[in-house]
Amino acid sequence: MKKIVSILVLLVTLVSCQEEVSFNDPSFEGYKDNVLWRAKGTEAVYTPADSTLIIKAYRGLELVTLKAYPILTATDGTNFYFENATFTLGETNDVTAAYQIPENGINQYFETGEDIGVGEFVLENVVNQKLGTISGRYRFDAPEKDDTSDFPASVNFQYGVFYQIPIYIAQ
Repeated sequence: MKKIVSILVLLVTLVSCQEEVSFNDPSFEGYKDNVLWRAKGTEAVYTPADSTLIIKAYRGLELVTLKAYPILTATDGTNFYFENATFTLGETNDVTAAYQIPENGINQYFETGEDIGVGEFVLENVVNQKLGTISGRYRFDAPEKDDTSDFPASVNFQYGVFYQIPIYIAQ
């Protein structure tokens, strides 16, 4: 009887030790005002005509948009890829970050721009980067666009990362 109980305990222990692995690929997340914010959907559009990249991340009705110009590209003869680059937010309107969310029927809109807000938007080719995707990091502090007293004065994203978001090439 002791052997049967010992075998059952061992069997239950082994069965309960399975590991569930889930992948968040592609991924776009960061800490919005110190609370984890993870997108449910993403899209990236590169326009070669004007060398502009726009990344959008959605979570319900919330939207984060990162825009950069100019984006440098390179090729190794067979593959096309984006060069690693760091863009400073809050200096020009060529590189911006925005966050919007409708609340009580009013659209709250926060955005960086020329001499408005601060932050950084980094493109980086990671190890095993899939062709046709883009990865990097971001952080920004953007003021409320309409300066409405009912809304927070600014929104802050920290420790933001995006990983292997598929890129659509616009014509």
